[in-house]
This record gives sequence, C-alpha cells and structure tokens, in this order.
Amino acid sequence: MNHNLFMKRIILLLIILFSLSISAQNQRNKNIDIIGCWTKSIVPHQNRNLNVYGNCNTSSGSLNIDFRKSGVYRLYSANLNSPQRCGNYIVKKTNQWGKYEYKREEQTIDIYTYGGKYEFTWQLHEMDNGQIGFKKI
Repeated sequence: MNHNLFMKRIILLLIILFSLSISAQNQRNKNIDIIGCWTKSIVPHQNRNLNVYGNCNTSSGSLNIDFRKSGVYRLYSANLNSPQRCGNYIVKKTNQWGKYEYKREEQTIDIYTYGGKYEFTWQLHEMDNGQIGFKKI
C-alpha cells in the first residue's frame, strides 16, 4: 500500500511540474516586446502570409517598422534617401506613420491611420533568433 501511495504522489508531482512548464511557456510568449525598430527579413518564410522581422541592429532588409512607446508606429523604406531604381526595377518607397494598439493577451496588433481610422490587424508570432512574425488577419 505504501508503494502505491508513493507512486500516486510521484505522478501528481509530475503533472504539476508539467502544468507549470506549459504555463511558463505561454507566459513567455505573451511578453514579446515589440517596442523598437524591426527590419523585414530578406529571406522569405515558408508561410508566405507571415512576414518575419528582426531587430534593426542585427538584421538588414529594405523595409523597417518602428513601434514607439507612445503608440505611434512608422513603416518606412530603409533606402528612403537613395535613388528609386534598383537595376531594371523601380523601387516603391514607403514612409507611413500611424497608430497601433498591442494586445498582449491575444498577441495581436491593431493598426490605425494617424487620424485613428482602423486599417487591419496583425497576429504576432515569436520566431527563433529574436525575430518576430506578423501575419495579417
């Protein structure tokens, strides 16, 4: 009987530890810090609907997004001051300002015009190597 009680306690302890582990992983994913400058990865992701961005200090790409603490964002071309041609292609330059609302629990970012008109929502995905992914929903 003593052996049975011991096994039940071990199983209960393992279940509790497993639950805490899952809870910690979910909590970690809900604390993604988006504040700062992010550069769109030049390597496309397997999921074509997912745009992957890395920190501006460690990544290079042609499109940047800067989320500010004030709730304002700026989406801009990294090459705003360079010529508009890239080889035989005309490069469209972007310089867009607006407002955003980051909902940590849902892992979504609502994007608004600077005047406050809703435009779309991004679903946020935590990626490897400190990158984040945005999927328009």
